[in-house]
Amino acid sequence: MDLLVSLSDKLNGIVLRVCGAMVAVLLAINVYGVFFRYALNDPLPWPLPISRILLVWIALLGISVALKAGEHVAVEGAVRALPLKYERYVRIAGYGVTGVWLAVVLWHGWLATAAADQLMMISSKLQISFKWRLAAVPASAAVQLIHILACPAIIDTALKQRGEDRP
Repeated sequence: MDLLVSLSDKLNGIVLRVCGAMVAVLLAINVYGVFFRYALNDPLPWPLPISRILLVWIALLGISVALKAGEHVAVEGAVRALPLKYERYVRIAGYGVTGVWLAVVLWHGWLATAAADQLMMISSKLQISFKWRLAAVPASAAVQLIHILACPAIIDTALKQRGEDRP
């Protein structure tokens, strides 16, 4: 289990750095595009489609960061209302259901990515495979599944924080 938690921690650090770099690139591309569009009155065709691809990747990888931090979408009020001994079981069940869902998303995302053969026309000379956008789905699901497999550590952290929050 320690190996899995260590892998999850390292992967989360990598994802955070990659997302940070993508946000910086997204910002630079948008500023560049805005400058050409409004200052030079010569809009470029590629900033918007590239920004869309980056935004999809940032959003989907960001979900894995939230999951690792225990901040994934949940009904926290109902879960926290339970006694501590039941809360652990409810959280494990929730992560189990999420894990099954992520396995389905990973599988179908992989199939969709492998089957995609369309090209996105960025300009008359620049085309990007649609696979680059679709690949964010199985990549994010795979990272989230690794975090789910390390969920006992996430749950223990959440329960420890809850115990510290009590008066």
